Amino acid sequence: MNPTAFPPTIIRASAGSGKTHQLTNRYLALLAGDIAPEAILATTFTRKAAGEILERVLGRLAVAAAGPAAAARLANEIGVASLDQLRAVALLRRAVRHLHRLRISTLDSFHVRLAGTFSLELGLPAGWTIGEETDDAALRQQALERFLETERPDTLLRLYERLTCGATTQGIAKELLQLVSRLYDIARDSPAETWQRITVPPGLSETRVAELLTALEAAEFAGDARMQQACAADVARARCEDWEGFLKNGLAAKIAAGEHTYRNKPIPAEVAAVYQRLIPHARARILQLIADQNRATREFLDRFHAGLWSLKQATGRLRFDEITHALAQALAHKALPSETLAFRLDGGIEHVLLDEFQDTSLSQWRVLQPLARRLVHPEQPARQSSFFCVGDVKQAIYTWRGGMPEIFGQLGKVLGPLVELPLDQSHRSAPPIIDVVNTVFQNLDRFQPGERFAEGLRAWQSRFHRHTTVKADAPGYVCLRTGPRQIEGESFDGQRSRHLEAVADFIRNLTTAAAGRSVGVLCRKNETVARMIYELRRRGVEASEEGGNPLTDSPAVELMLSLFTLADHPGHSAAWFHLSNAPALAAVIEPARGPDALARRLRRELLTLGYGKFTHVWARHVAKLCNRRDLSRLQQLIDLAYDYQARSTLRADDFVA
Repeated sequence: MNPTAFPPTIIRASAGSGKTHQLTNRYLALLAGDIAPEAILATTFTRKAAGEILERVLGRLAVAAAGPAAAARLANEIGVASLDQLRAVALLRRAVRHLHRLRISTLDSFHVRLAGTFSLELGLPAGWTIGEETDDAALRQQALERFLETERPDTLLRLYERLTCGATTQGIAKELLQLVSRLYDIARDSPAETWQRITVPPGLSETRVAELLTALEAAEFAGDARMQQACAADVARARCEDWEGFLKNGLAAKIAAGEHTYRNKPIPAEVAAVYQRLIPHARARILQLIADQNRATREFLDRFHAGLWSLKQATGRLRFDEITHALAQALAHKALPSETLAFRLDGGIEHVLLDEFQDTSLSQWRVLQPLARRLVHPEQPARQSSFFCVGDVKQAIYTWRGGMPEIFGQLGKVLGPLVELPLDQSHRSAPPIIDVVNTVFQNLDRFQPGERFAEGLRAWQSRFHRHTTVKADAPGYVCLRTGPRQIEGESFDGQRSRHLEAVADFIRNLTTAAAGRSVGVLCRKNETVARMIYELRRRGVEASEEGGNPLTDSPAVELMLSLFTLADHPGHSAAWFHLSNAPALAAVIEPARGPDALARRLRRELLTLGYGKFTHVWARHVAKLCNRRDLSRLQQLIDLAYDYQARSTLRADDFVA
């Protein structure tokens, strides 16, 4: 195979334009070029998408193997003229025979497999596994408790003052846990020196500050009492070291903004001169507080990480991003040479195909980058290697978990010259839909977003390619609607409720007018999905949800969880009220005997039956009054209970969590 037959390629593909088709084209062309299946890595972000790629590869080969005409079509699509029916049969047999060696997977599963072969080199605990979110949350809580218990009170107090800049509104443990939630992952992905890059200009000496404040106290304002009071308030803030309040209020705020009047009265020049000496000092003091806070935050997160990692070494429960981070660190320090990688993985990776690249996180890219760079710039020019990725920044939906679309935009600068191909012709949508897409994204600057977003919108529009569709004659309809206006004095929750009710009314009318048609509803948050389902069912519209809603959106599951809660807490009045007033359980819980008796019974049954059987037995009572959806939720709860048994504890609260 000619190495130049597969140049490093990046495809900027829009929704419905056939990016998965293009990726499988490249994969099939590599197979047809006698590339070993284990030498090709194709990754995407979900198991469903990975399964679709594998299905497309095998399915297209199977169709081509069925007849000469189909083989000729595939040969034309992948650009391999020598592919005929016999060759397609041979490729299909090879792929099926080596199905266990095909590397078509999610990025996370590839990283797990890679880390599994280098556990010792990466410093991972023996026998590690990917833990549940609840397990990780419990370990974080335990690590924080150990940190608070082992630190000396005076050391902890000084650190906490630096972390919060002296301002706190809640308990120490809760605030520190929120700090971990926001910044721990960022700290793991950034070097320590990054947290110390704030340059603080020198401020005034305490003596000089005192002299300037005394001068302000003695200043004359020609009988302007309001200006005199504003100046006195500024001095009081400065003496209390409230430099942020000093710059935001009174005369200081006016002078810092370049103004020369206060309440339409001119500020005396000699007073303004004193302020102009104090304002840079105030800014320096604020910067110093921020710099100290940054350093203290990093110091705390490093010490927290040491404690958390010790617990993880003991339990062996890790997260996907911790695996990725360990790999990225090892590759950055060249601790995993390519020869060793090839040996441990039972074959070197010489061809990489990346799907949905816009959702790649920084740590994931740090693992992929050395491999991608080696494939784009092979040490041996005659070596057969290739790099191929597709993505669309408009479809970047995983920024909430670290996805960085900016990486996709910078690939050409990072890896060197790449063949860039736009894929803007839709195979899915009718012309009216494509027209709306073009109208919106080519005219974003008409919406008057303000200067804050103007530069970004201009950059977006300069990169946007006009979309087209192959379905030129397909009928279609687009209508953009807004929800009901907010009523004066109405809360946000009230306005949102009216909005969802209006949407449900619209969908009911739509399904009535177009009986038998399906309707898709996209929501930004999972809790909105549950409320939307409720509103639709109130109106007689059958609806089911897709996505990660918790089981607690079902009343039947909530009733079951009250059983577990009472088992752990016999005095839990809300759980007892819930259970004793549930018609489905009236005949089996014997309310007259009271909560203590029921709690003892529940604990005894949990110990003897286990979580799975216990849940199954009690769910049969609850199921008598359930609809189809609640029955489905109960079955999911039973499945979870059986899965949980292997790692169960003596506290039912842990299962509820």
